Parts: sequence; structure tokens; C-alpha cells
Amino acid sequence: MLSKKRGRLARRKLLLIIDIIFYFHTKIKNNNDPDYVFTKIWRFISNSSIVDRLFPKINRWILKNYQLQKNEYLIFELVERMKKRGMDYVPKIYPEDMALWGREFTPEEGSIIVSVHTGFAFNLRILSDMSRKVCTISSHPSISDTLERSGVKHPVHIIKNDRYCLAYLKEAILDGSIACCAIDFKQDTERFEHISPSLFEFSHRLKIPIYFSKSYVLSDGSLSVCLMSAPENSTPIECAQAFIGFINASSHLKRVLSIRADNRKRSG
Repeated sequence: MLSKKRGRLARRKLLLIIDIIFYFHTKIKNNNDPDYVFTKIWRFISNSSIVDRLFPKINRWILKNYQLQKNEYLIFELVERMKKRGMDYVPKIYPEDMALWGREFTPEEGSIIVSVHTGFAFNLRILSDMSRKVCTISSHPSISDTLERSGVKHPVHIIKNDRYCLAYLKEAILDGSIACCAIDFKQDTERFEHISPSLFEFSHRLKIPIYFSKSYVLSDGSLSVCLMSAPENSTPIECAQAFIGFINASSHLKRVLSIRADNRKRSG
């Protein structure tokens, strides 16, 4: 219990640091430009030895079910804190190969993009900005907050995560939608460290193109989104293994992930 309190205290200290810098630039320097304020706060917290000492406590006791790197967490917390202080800011996103997105995701053909949870929905943001029909599977009450935080301005078809979701997903994809889904999940008190093979099996059975996606936080607080098509002629398990390899290709961004079927019965 004491250690958990230390985790909450560490988070409160981080938020206080953000608030002090926010106040200084908006009230003392009288600059209310969101880009300016974000940059000033980001430069400090992303390079601060104080924050470096706070994060391990936050990660262990507040983020214990998640696998977020320090800068992934700081982006999330900073965007949310600025919003709470009345200033909306949407992270800048740069697809590594925008031409690839344009070639692969045409209005005529549906497909699937899989990723892991980060607190954002950058794939939906990129594709909706391209005027593509998009959908996702979620029953989480905060999904609308995630879309808003990510800067998604166009409608997203949200499919309820239940035993019928794959049937509805099939219908959406056949209608030309691109499904963007985070496929890591947790059970009970575990971390988000399991990868469900269900979408790989679904894609394999219906011959639907499937892609891997991940994001990196850059030094200026913007994000780079990497996209890769799944290996051709691979089994669903091989595809899931390739996805884990894709996520962990960078030594400093590794996550503990394993393939494990979830317990929900689905039809599709």
C-alpha cells in the first residue's frame, strides 16, 4: 500500500511540474499558443532528470498493467493535462512512408491494421484524414476520449467487442472499411502482454489484407508511425509471431508479448 502511495505521489509531482511550466508560459509570458506551450513543457519533462527519477515509480505502481515507454506516457499525460487546463493539443503525426498508406489503403478495398495499446488511435487519425472509411472494435467507455485525444475528426464506426464483433467486422470490411485494432490484451491483473491470434485467423480465413503498425515518439514530441504488410503465405500463428517481432524490432522499445487466445467466444 505504501509503495502504491509513492506511485501516486510521483504522478502528482509530475503533474505539478507540468502545471508550473504551463502557468509560467500562459500567465506570466502570456502565450496561449498550444504548439508553443506543448513544446516548452515537452522539452523540459522529456529531458528532466527529476522526471527520470519519478517515472519508474509511476510505471511500477500506476502503469503496472501497461507497457508504455517513458515518452509514450509523457505524451499521454501532457496532452490530457493541457486539456484539463483548457488548452486542446493534438500530437503531430508523421507516417514514415505516406505514399505507402496511399497505395495500400484505397477506397475500394477493406483491410485490417493491428497495433498495441498506447492510449492513442493514430492509425484511425491518419486514415480518417485521408477520407477513408474506418472502423474499430471496442467496448471501452473511454474510446471517444481516445479518438478526441488522437485528433480524429471524422466518423469512426465503433463495433462492440462481443461474441458477434467479427461478423460485424466482416460486413464493415467488405463495405470498404479499414479496421484498426489494438490486439494486445490482459487478463485479471496481468499486463497488456498477450497477443490474440483471432484477427490473424479471421484475416487468413477470409483472405483480407492485414498490416502491422507501431508509433515512435520523436525528440520534439511528434510521432512517427511505421507500417508494414504481414508476411505473405504465413499461417495465423506465424503472422502473430511476425507481429511481435515487428513491435520489438527496436531494442529500446521492446515489450513482453506472447500469443494467447482470449476467452471470448466470437462468430465471424
